[in-house]
Amino acid sequence: MKIPRIIHQTWKTKEIPTHFRGFAKSWRNLHPSWDFVFWDDDDSEKFIVEHFPWLIRCYRRYEFDIQRVDAVRYFILLKYGGVYIDLDFECLKPIDALLADEQCVLCLEPREHCRYHNLPYIISNAFMAATPRHPFFNNVIKELIFYRSNSSSINDFVL
Repeated sequence: MKIPRIIHQTWKTKEIPTHFRGFAKSWRNLHPSWDFVFWDDDDSEKFIVEHFPWLIRCYRRYEFDIQRVDAVRYFILLKYGGVYIDLDFECLKPIDALLADEQCVLCLEPREHCRYHNLPYIISNAFMAATPRHPFFNNVIKELIFYRSNSSSINDFVL
């Protein structure tokens, strides 16, 4: 199975801020045959309610909005696959060759971020691509649930 040619992006509202519009447009211009799905916060919550209702309580209890924003991108890729890209990323050339014959594509954060957090590497969640139901995202979600709930019963969840 190949990574579906779908680009997912999120923002608080349906209105993309002016300073991000050119970046968002760059992906559409260089991928004219791809599908694009734009998720605002309401869409994201409805998606969780519809497809992962057992998670909604945990999702709503996150202290910070960015925690919900980060979490939903993993669930979107688990369910639909495709490419998740932050709005502040500009596309300079098509990514078809990058995704060819791959099932999961992840990127690393810059070394400066790793040094700041005293970690050897950090996988970025600003650009991710995967086939639907890829095991990497299943494992990421189990970790989110485990750390959020402090529960040892994460294997009880059906993803």
